[in-house]
Amino acid sequence: MSWQIKQRVNFYTDEFKPPQLPDEIARLLLISAALMSLMLVVFVCVWSYSGWQGRALDNARQQQAFLQQQLETIKAERPPLTADSGLEQQKQLQEQRLMANQKILRYLTQGQLEQSHSFTPMVEQLGEQDIKGVWLQSFVIDEQGQRIGLNGYVDDPAKLSPYISSLVNRSAYKNRAFRFIDLQKNEGNSWLKFELDTRARDEQEKNDLIEQLAVGEQQ
Repeated sequence: MSWQIKQRVNFYTDEFKPPQLPDEIARLLLISAALMSLMLVVFVCVWSYSGWQGRALDNARQQQAFLQQQLETIKAERPPLTADSGLEQQKQLQEQRLMANQKILRYLTQGQLEQSHSFTPMVEQLGEQDIKGVWLQSFVIDEQGQRIGLNGYVDDPAKLSPYISSLVNRSAYKNRAFRFIDLQKNEGNSWLKFELDTRARDEQEKNDLIEQLAVGEQQ
């Protein structure tokens, strides 16, 4: 018996090939898979960062609570602070002198005295003097501003020199010099009482005597 091929079949034709997706659908699926992978990576990163941030916040709170506890312990161990009575008295005295000087300066600079208007720059610049340890108690400006007398207190004699230098360098005190300078120990405290005058002592005593004689003749 012999075999004879009566029909041939070509299995390499498109009919026998497995079905394939179109290129557009394949690209769409590929892009979707890539986006899903990217979103998954972002989600993992965000979740990791949130966990790290939460742990860091917890550590910071614990550290703050620990420091607050240490601070409270230190406060409890230290004795309460009390103000020194001597310093309080000195502060009140200085405030009273400052208020008195400010009242005098306001009275003079507001033009309540007929002759004070021309002396306003001198009074204002005298009030601008700011050297710690020197307090002005009273001042005299007469003879049309030619004579200036200052009285006050100083805690260190060395501070009087920069006070005078600062004052004579101001515009209203140019070409003026204090010819009489006196320092006396103030009874009751450690402050020194100072007196400054642009007139020399002999000249001042002479003028005071003339003023006293003139007052006596008027009486």
